[in-house]
Amino acid sequence: MTTISRKLRDAIEEITAICDADGSKSQCFPFGGEGYKSSVRHFLESSCEIAACAVQPGSPHDLGEILKAIKKHHVQFAVKGGGHATNPHFSSTTGIQISMCRFNKIQVDTTTTPPFVRVGAGCLFDEVYRKVVPHRLNIVGGSSIGGVGVAGWLQGGGYSLKTNHYGLGIDNLMEVQMVLPNGDPKTVGESSEDEDDKKLFEAVKGGGNNFGIITEFKIKAHRQGAIFGDLLTYEPEDYDDVKVAIANFALQTDPKAAIVAAFRYYNNPGGVESMLTVQCFYDGPYPDDPFAEFFEIDHKSISGGGDAAGHQSVPSPPKENFPLEWFHPTKRRFKNLWEYSSYEEFDQQSSFIQEGLDMYPIDIETIQRDSDKVMYYSGTGLFSNATAGTVTIASGAGANFAATESEAPRPTSMQPSSPNSIKRAMTGVGENPRGRWGNVMVDVYTKEIIDEIARQASKASRQMIGHGGKRVVIDIWPFTKTMFDNSTPSAWPHTKGEPNGPILAYFLWEGADNDKFWIETMKKTLQAIERKVRKVRGPDAKELPVYMNTTLDSTTTPEDIWGENLVRLGELRRKFDPGLVMNLTGGFRIPTRIIVPKPSPYSWILPGPM
Repeated sequence: MTTISRKLRDAIEEITAICDADGSKSQCFPFGGEGYKSSVRHFLESSCEIAACAVQPGSPHDLGEILKAIKKHHVQFAVKGGGHATNPHFSSTTGIQISMCRFNKIQVDTTTTPPFVRVGAGCLFDEVYRKVVPHRLNIVGGSSIGGVGVAGWLQGGGYSLKTNHYGLGIDNLMEVQMVLPNGDPKTVGESSEDEDDKKLFEAVKGGGNNFGIITEFKIKAHRQGAIFGDLLTYEPEDYDDVKVAIANFALQTDPKAAIVAAFRYYNNPGGVESMLTVQCFYDGPYPDDPFAEFFEIDHKSISGGGDAAGHQSVPSPPKENFPLEWFHPTKRRFKNLWEYSSYEEFDQQSSFIQEGLDMYPIDIETIQRDSDKVMYYSGTGLFSNATAGTVTIASGAGANFAATESEAPRPTSMQPSSPNSIKRAMTGVGENPRGRWGNVMVDVYTKEIIDEIARQASKASRQMIGHGGKRVVIDIWPFTKTMFDNSTPSAWPHTKGEPNGPILAYFLWEGADNDKFWIETMKKTLQAIERKVRKVRGPDAKELPVYMNTTLDSTTTPEDIWGENLVRLGELRRKFDPGLVMNLTGGFRIPTRIIVPKPSPYSWILPGPM
C-alpha cells in the first residue's frame, strides 16, 4: 500500500473534509494509529484488510455524505459492525473502511406493549444484554463470543438459542433507521404505510447489505425470567452414547429447551486432542428434565464434573480481578442445571468457556482442577495466574495476543513505505488466527447424519499437524418444528412449518500459506456432510436456503441464499440503488438483472452418448 489511485486519494480528501466540518461528530483516520486499527480490526486475521483509510461516521447525515463521496469517486468500501465475518472483503477492504462504532446508543422502552430496545448498528451483543438486565427483559440475539455485532447478525437472519421460542432475529425487528445508497436517510418498519417502504423493510430482513447502511434497529423485547444451563464435556469412549442422546433430543418439542453440541479437535502442544461438548439451555421455569439423557452419560461440566450422581465445585477466581463470577452462577443448582440470574450471566459464562476452547490450548478439566491457573478478567483482557502478565486470551478491540504487557506493540501512525513496515504497523489487528466458517443446512437430525458429522470432524482434524491447523469444530443445533411459527415476511426464506438450521463448521489455522489447504478441506468436509443429509432427506426434498452469515463465499451463490425471492429483491434493488453503489462493497450481492431461463421442452430427455 505504498501508493493509492488518484480517485481513492480524492475520495479520502473529501471524506476528511466531511469529518473536519464544524459540528461533525465523525473522524477519518489515515493508515496506522489506534483509531485506524480499531476501525479495520476483525475477529480473525484472515478477515482483515489494509484499508487506504478508515472513517467512523458520527451521524446519519455524515454517513450519507460519505456514501455520496464514495459514489462520486467510484471507490471500493466496506462497512464493519462487530467485525465477526470470516469471509475476506465482506466487511473489510483495501479502499474506504467504514466503522459503525459511533452508532453505539442503546435505549430500552418498557412503556409499550411489547417493550422494545433501540440498538445502534455499532453495538455488540455483550452491550445489549447488559443494558436489558435491569429491566428483566431480553432480545433474540447472538452469542457474545468474540464480540458478535448486532448489525451483521441481524441483517443475515439471526439464529439464536431463543429461536425455537421466538423465531429468528429478523422476526423480532420492528423498525430500522438507515441511509440509502444515494445518501438519503430513511426509516422503515412494520408500521410503514407506503408500499415501497413496506417492501424495503422486508428486504433488509435477511437481505444483507444490499439496500444501504442501517444505523439503528428497533427490536422487540421479551420478558426474561429464570434461565437454566450448563456446558457438558465428554470423552471419546462416550461419543456414541452422546450421539444417540442428540438424535433423541432433536425429537423433543419444548420450544424453551435448546442444546448446542460440538465435536471439537485442538492441536495443542501435546498433540491433537478431542472433545465433545453439549451446551444445555432452558429458557423458563424448569419442568421435567429434558436433558436427563445427557447427564446419565459420564461427563464433566463447567459447574463441576463427574456424572448425574454428583458435582464438584469449580474454584472461584479472585474477586478483585473479576467483574462477574464466571464459573459460579449467582443462584442455586436445580435438578441437573444451574439457575442463572440473567441471560447475560449465562451467555457470558458459556461464551467465555467456549471462546477459550475454540481459540486456545486449555480444557475444562484443567480449569476445574488447577485453581492457580483459573482464567480471570483484568479489564483489558483475560489473563492466567499461572503466567502472570501474559495475555493468553483476550477479547475486544484492544487485545494483543501472546505478548506480555511490556511487549505489546505500540500504535503507530506512520504511512507505510514497505511490506515490512505494513506488517509492523498492522500488528495486533487480527484478533485471532486465520479461519473460516462454513455450513450445511438441515431440517432433520438422525443418528446417521450425526455419525457423518463426527466422522468428517475427525477426518479433518488429522490434517492439522503439518498444515498449521489449530482447531476443527463442527456444531449441531437441533431445533423444534415450531421454530418458524413466528416468521415474518423477509428477504431470507423461512416458512412456518418448514424448520431448518445450519450445521456449523469452524476451522482455525495459522499462516496465509495454509489458507488454500484449509478452505479446500472445509469444502470437502461440508460436501461429505451435505451428501449424507441429502441421502437422509431423500431425492424429492425441497432445497433449503443457505444461511449467509456462516457460509463459505466460494461455495455459495445468491440463488442458494434467497431462492425464489431473488427476482423481487432484484427489482427492489433497482429502485433503491439505481447507481449500484452497494456493488462497491463486499458481501453476497443481489443482482439487479436476473435472467430466468425458460425450461426446455426436451429437458426430460436424459443425455445419451454423443
